[in-house]
Amino acid sequence: MKSRFHDGQGNLIDFAGALYAPRALTSAIVRKISGYRPAMPWISYRATRFLDQQINREWRVIEFGSGMSTLWFAARCGYLHSIESDERWYKFVSQRLAGAKHVRYELRPVEQYPDVGDYADRSVDFALVDGIWRAGCVESVAPKIRAGGYLYLDNSDLEITIPDGDIQRAAATAINACEARGGRHKYFVDFRPGEFGVTQGLLIQFGS
Repeated sequence: MKSRFHDGQGNLIDFAGALYAPRALTSAIVRKISGYRPAMPWISYRATRFLDQQINREWRVIEFGSGMSTLWFAARCGYLHSIESDERWYKFVSQRLAGAKHVRYELRPVEQYPDVGDYADRSVDFALVDGIWRAGCVESVAPKIRAGGYLYLDNSDLEITIPDGDIQRAAATAINACEARGGRHKYFVDFRPGEFGVTQGLLIQFGS
């Protein structure tokens, strides 16, 4: 990266996004000193703000890669399916989710990780892809998202020098699915909690 104010593709954060720099720096320092993690998605601050304005108790959400975002989504949506591949992290988050009956939380091996075949097409409102095998997750979940629903791919700026890398294939798959369904997309070049450095996320809103 060129600097902490550029994402992995060299895009410079804008002024409005740069206003989150003190918040990100404070969060990063606190995490390093105390290990504290705020109960919110570790994605773009502005993407989180946007999602907070959209999500309601009727929403069905699928999340690939659990964490503090799991707690955040669970407090806002009507149904959450969170899929994790790391056993240690799964145990940690499970303790925080105790009693959340509207949450389906699974530990899965790599070969089963992206599978959402038990959902009907157009039956999900939002999917967050932020774990392993992201290209497979995007391909699997995109048909399940309703018209007007959203998909967010975190770290879409990574592996830019590896055209056939998993994240860049995931981004290409998401864009292709978006175009095929007459949707629209937006990139967030932003700071996020827990780290002092700019990253990029890709938000897809599906059309038909």
